[in-house]
Amino acid sequence: MYRDLKPENLLLDNEGYVKLVDFGFAKKIFPGQKTWTFCGTPEYVAPEVILNKGHNFSVDFWSLGILLYELLTGR
Repeated sequence: MYRDLKPENLLLDNEGYVKLVDFGFAKKIFPGQKTWTFCGTPEYVAPEVILNKGHNFSVDFWSLGILLYELLTGR
């Protein structure tokens, strides 16, 4: 899990491809596992992290949705 997807952690290489940086919150989990660590940027944190219900890869999809919304709307 990456758990810290935001515009500040995306860089472009010399060919224009997006690269992820800052793997400080990344954690390796296996399918079916959950983790209960509260971490990430508050604007991008999924509800299950805030409610401390345990989370898995779905939190990365939540952050991706917020990132895409910001990129599309400019907000």
